[in-house]
This record gives sequence, structure tokens and C-alpha cells, in this order.
Amino acid sequence: MPGVSNVEGAALVAVELARECVRLGALRALSPASGDFAVVLAGVLRGTLEPAGFGLAFADSGPAGAGVGPAGAGVGPAGRAAGGGRRCPAEFRPAFRAAASATGLPVELLEAVAEAESGFDPRAVSRAGAVGLMQLMPATARALGVSDPFDPWQNVLAGARYLRSLLDRFGSLELALAAYNAGPGAVERYGGIPPYPETRAYVAKVVALFRQRGGGVC
Repeated sequence: MPGVSNVEGAALVAVELARECVRLGALRALSPASGDFAVVLAGVLRGTLEPAGFGLAFADSGPAGAGVGPAGAGVGPAGRAAGGGRRCPAEFRPAFRAAASATGLPVELLEAVAEAESGFDPRAVSRAGAVGLMQLMPATARALGVSDPFDPWQNVLAGARYLRSLLDRFGSLELALAAYNAGPGAVERYGGIPPYPETRAYVAKVVALFRQRGGGVC
């Protein structure tokens, strides 16, 4: 594919292959309990893009109260996205595209979360102990079956699955983002976005970055 790296090209081919399998019913027997599209996609990509570490057994959501650390724990490479915000580094784009395809979330949203969380730094560790591109707390990472939270592929795919589960649970992007930052328990306790200045600023920041990247409705 002209203008596309071998890694990006392989990722796109794998995504389309998995989509076609779903369309043809080849993946019909799979369910969230036994392994879903995200796991199948990870298996397709395994060996082509990431030699090991895709032993993911995703749960529907992380444990209650397992939030994510403070936003902006890391500083990523320079460069701005077309609509605003920091440009996602080329080496991570296939991971974000695969996670977006696996969860049905806009890639612009996942990139906005990663920018706010880690500045696209896969080695970022917050003061609270959140790790990686999308800053997964250790308990959340374990619940999502992540064996190496510093692995961008595992981290982004698990973070996307977790965000997807929060969006399904709360039915609102703002509430899902608040739960991602402060934990679902806090959102339920307050019946909305918790009155934490950090969480309120985080939600506003991610939504703004999502819109700047051209994101629409989830």
C-alpha cells in the first residue's frame, strides 16, 4: 500500500480479515465469556506485529473503584494532529486502529485519552502507579488479563476494552471518562461526574481533544 509502512499495512489487512470473518459468521461462536473479537484480532496480529504477550482474557469491566492515574503523566513526541492536539506517533497508530476496530470506539477518542493520560509515552508511570499509554492501574490491568502493561499493544487494547465497558455501563461519554479517571465507584457514589477538580478537568480535556481530532458521537 503506497505511503503505508509494512507494520501499518499488516495491521490494516489483519483488521479487514477479522471483519470479513465476522461478516461471514466465522466468529459467530465466540462470546465475551469465551473470547471475543478483540482477542481474535490480537491473535491475528500476533507474530506479525508483536512476538508475544497477547494472553488477554478481557472482563466486561475492571473492578469497581479501579481508576486511572492523573492525566499527563508523560510527555510524548512533538507534532500536532490535523485538527489539534498532539499527533499520535506512527509506531502506535496500528495499535490504536486495531483497538478502535475491536471495540467500536472512535480511534480519535482512544488517541485523545492516551494524549491526556500519558502524552503517548508507553513508559509513563503516574504518582498513583498507573502505567503505560492509557495509564492502566495495576488492578485494572490484571483484571483485563494484561501480562505486560508497558507493551503498547496490550495496554491500548485493554484500555479501549475498559473504556468500552464504562461507556456501555454509564451510557455517556462524559461519565465513562469520569469513571476511567476516578473509578466507576466514584461515579456511582455521586450519581454523575465526581466533584474532583482533577476529574472534571480531565473529562473536559479529553472531550476537547476528541473534538479537535474530528471525533463525533460514540
